Amino acid sequence: MKKNLLLLLALLVSFSVFSQYRAMNVEPAKNPAPKSVAALAPNFTTTDINGNTYTLYDYLNAGKTVIIDMMATWCEPCWNFHTNGALEDVYNTYGPNGTNEIMVFMMEADDTTPLSELTASTLGDWTAGTPQPICNDDNIAALFNLQYYPTILMICPTGDYYEVGQGITAYFTAAEYYAFAQQCPTTADAPICDFSFSPNATMGSTVTFTDESWALPTSWSWTFEQGTPTSSTNQNPTCVWNVAGVYDITLIASNANGAGTAVTKQITIIDPAATNNLNVTFEECMTNWTGDFSPYQWTTVDLDLGNVWGDFSDVGVSGPMAFNVYDHAEAMATVGNGLAPHGGNKAGMVMNTITASAPNNDWFISPLINLGTNSSISMWAASLSTDWGAEEFYIAVSTTDNAPGSFINVSPLNTPGEAYTNYTADLNAYNNMPVYIGIHCVSNDHFVLFVDDIVINTTTIGIDENAAVAVRVYPNPSTGTVNVENAQGSSIQIYNMIGEVVASQAKANQFESFDLSTLSNGTYFVKVISEALVSTQKVVINK
Repeated sequence: MKKNLLLLLALLVSFSVFSQYRAMNVEPAKNPAPKSVAALAPNFTTTDINGNTYTLYDYLNAGKTVIIDMMATWCEPCWNFHTNGALEDVYNTYGPNGTNEIMVFMMEADDTTPLSELTASTLGDWTAGTPQPICNDDNIAALFNLQYYPTILMICPTGDYYEVGQGITAYFTAAEYYAFAQQCPTTADAPICDFSFSPNATMGSTVTFTDESWALPTSWSWTFEQGTPTSSTNQNPTCVWNVAGVYDITLIASNANGAGTAVTKQITIIDPAATNNLNVTFEECMTNWTGDFSPYQWTTVDLDLGNVWGDFSDVGVSGPMAFNVYDHAEAMATVGNGLAPHGGNKAGMVMNTITASAPNNDWFISPLINLGTNSSISMWAASLSTDWGAEEFYIAVSTTDNAPGSFINVSPLNTPGEAYTNYTADLNAYNNMPVYIGIHCVSNDHFVLFVDDIVINTTTIGIDENAAVAVRVYPNPSTGTVNVENAQGSSIQIYNMIGEVVASQAKANQFESFDLSTLSNGTYFVKVISEALVSTQKVVINK
């Protein structure tokens, strides 16, 4: 069963990337995925099935780009990609059989399959018509933190690497892989500056910034608008903001070839007293996924450290996280269930442990919420499949902190089937109290739990409805389209630097989209005006 489960998860992961582009209403892009890690590719020496030895850095030091197709002989998506022949074409056209600019490896990376399956798997003979070296190396998966099959990595001569993938709505061609390789920096380039962080944080919390600059930077210059500190020369610094607002963070990375072009991004600092973060529908999370359910500030905890399929590009997370923002309808269609989502097209997904003897122990935990009166929680949940039993979860409450051990169950054990069911729990025992609310998945070797439309009902005093969820302005920077969410009932005005109104909307809906593509590049201000508050955020147009 486990091998079939892994295969199904591989299918789901592949499909999640497809659903990302449809959800964003853009044409399928023929571009490589963002670099998934800041660290350089680890060096390795491997031997192919014919006894030939290869060392990664020998190719990088010679200025070549390396593509590694990490697959498993039992993986049907791997087989479909392999028989498409794109990487074979890359090897013959741009590899040692062609211009000799790129090296390609097929890497059987599953340590549970024997060497013999390369020629006699249930899917076929993997060696037939394969010109690139085929290696059966069980160490590669751990070196690159392999999460699913197939994973196709492109490693640049500088050691920078990213997951290039198979394609969005159709397989990439050899020419497209070659075009991706041309985007690689070389050792003669100044850095391409980039960094990652959580774009939403609470006042007083420590925010960590991770340098993801390309082309081997050796020094870093950070500036943090109104932060503590206001600047840093560390590669991966931290900063704290004590006043709510939207602030600029700028990085300039340098090496012996000079300084890269400065990159500026923005962080939103939230005052927990100004928002109750009550309801989670997942639609906003899907649009600009960062791993923290922004701006809701719900967090995930994976205590069983089971098998979690991370790095879903913009629709997922990397590392041992319990939840993934996911297109439920697409996922269900993939496995033949056909279940539509509840009230939208996105849902949270919990992935369980795949160890038969180990129970799942995953949490989804709210920020501190100040309950009023007449309090309750409702949510919709469904099991992806009940073939191995329905998923199981509790709703729990903590009055002290958000550590899993502090929670007390306030619901019976819930066991949703393969159709969405509404679950509620009475919270009146905690009226007028600050609480954390947790959803605790406890299934024993089952499969996947979906949750959607979490609503916390409570009568609060002094909290305007429009302030219940922080106003969200994205993407930022923008190439022309600016979206504003959670401003329902408010007036939205967009100004240029000299105070002219360039766009506006009275009595806004929950979601409003503005086409600013005719405006000049530069900084603009999005002002949201309600009876209770005025919120202003900067947005940069960069076409």
